[in-house]
Formats: sequence, structure tokens, C-alpha cells
Amino acid sequence: MRASLVAVAALTVLTGCGTSSSAESARKQTIELAWHETPGVPGNRLVVDVQRLVIRRDGWTVAASIENDTHGILTIGRRHRRDGTEIGLLVLPSRSPHTVEKAGPGIFATSFAPAAPRRLAPGERWKGTFSGPGPIPVGGYVRIELGFFGTSRPKPPLSREFRYITNHALHLPPA
Repeated sequence: MRASLVAVAALTVLTGCGTSSSAESARKQTIELAWHETPGVPGNRLVVDVQRLVIRRDGWTVAASIENDTHGILTIGRRHRRDGTEIGLLVLPSRSPHTVEKAGPGIFATSFAPAAPRRLAPGERWKGTFSGPGPIPVGGYVRIELGFFGTSRPKPPLSREFRYITNHALHLPPA
């Protein structure tokens, strides 16, 4: 149970830098991830599935889904900004949960298919892709950031507001 709650522990307001300082970029590739995360208990959790990460020379795409398995409406937004989301990649120097706790904003997606939802009612699911421009640095660990959520009916381990970052991490070694 503790390992599955690492993602929930990372659901706090974080500070610092979320990108690697590596100048080398990841090569063009498709990585099948098949990550399934369900921190919490049925009826009080966010169900997350990340199918794949596609890395291109000019950007990246993630295929994923999120499902609201709570009794309240989940709102999805971006802190301190009226528009946008906090959905994208978080590139960190290590796999350690402590680096997640110290990370700042990730590399945010700029396009979604279908559109990213602003809210998910209980039982609702969004499945699609999100993409962003630019290279992904190698040498670090990539986690998927699936948004900043709010709920009117918080119940531990979820809080009124939380940032969801995957417990799983993908290492992108230098070529």
C-alpha cells in the first residue's frame, strides 16, 4: 500500500525546477508503458492509466486516461492561472520520491485529443492523448503529470487540492 501512495504523497504544492540540465535529447522512439495506478481505496481514488510515450524530434505525445473513482466532482485546472492545465511530463534527476516533492512545474502539454476536461463527475473517465513541443532531455527520469485537481468532497488519502504525478518513472539513459 505504501508504494501506491507515493503518488498521493507527491500531490502537494511543489517548488524547484522540473527539468534536467542535460543538453542531449532523447532519440525518436515509442515506449509502451502500460502503467496502471490506483492510489487509495475503491470509491476514493483517481484511476490512472498511461499507455505510451512517443518521443519525436520536435516534441512528444502521451496516451493516457484518468477516471474519477470518488463521490465528488474533480475539477482540473492550473494553480494561479485562469486557463490551462498542469498536464505533461516531469523530468527529474532521480527516481526518488524526494525529487518529486522538490520539483517545480513540468513540461506542459499544449494540445489534447480529445480536449482535456475541466471537470470529471464521479465515474467519469477521460481517455486521449496530450502533446507538447520540444526535446526531452536524457539522463533523467520521466514521470507523467496528470493535472492539478480540486474536489469538494475530500477524503484521505486525497485532499481538497492535489497535484497528480505518476508513481512510475521511466529512465531515459544517454545514448
